Amino acid sequence: MTSAAPSRPKRRRRSGSAVPRHANSSPRAATRGHITPIGRREPTLVLVVEKVIEMMREQFPELAVRKKHIIDTTRAAGLAPGERVAVLAGSSMEMLLVLFGCGKAGLSVVPLNISITDAAVAGMLDDCGARAIVASGAHCARIDGLLATGRLPAGLLRIAIAAPATPAWRDFDAFLAGADPTRPPVRVSGAGECNIIYSSGT
Repeated sequence: MTSAAPSRPKRRRRSGSAVPRHANSSPRAATRGHITPIGRREPTLVLVVEKVIEMMREQFPELAVRKKHIIDTTRAAGLAPGERVAVLAGSSMEMLLVLFGCGKAGLSVVPLNISITDAAVAGMLDDCGARAIVASGAHCARIDGLLATGRLPAGLLRIAIAAPATPAWRDFDAFLAGADPTRPPVRVSGAGECNIIYSSGT
């Protein structure tokens, strides 16, 4: 039985400009402006969104430090700017750190839909040439199964989020603990590849 070829990816480049924001508006005010119309229809949703924003504000200093740790530890692991790191993980703060930390390290992030088949995962990882993969929970076992059958390269760096520790996988928190803050920052070009998004419509 043959598997379908992976969908063509969308490649995004880094941009030097963010979403335009009024000079006199704060992020909180801008957010309120966007969600107020929704709030009139779904007041509970607005409370949830504002709680998430408040949580992010409280945790931002720690997140900024851990993001720098990702920059350093990925470089120490031999990953160079321009190389690709796949992510097969459920939504979590760790996943958010990987997405932004790898971006600051000049790495191209390849987030994979956790609902796709193992054959599709193997096809996309082969297509993008990922040097490393960050996976969570049971998805680590999926990657191990693909490696055991020779469908993924044996040298793939594996980093686990909230998964049982095994010799083949590097625990996410332990991986970040090896950061060396004395190393100089990575220079990232604005013309570099930011991420690769696989979708069923491309």
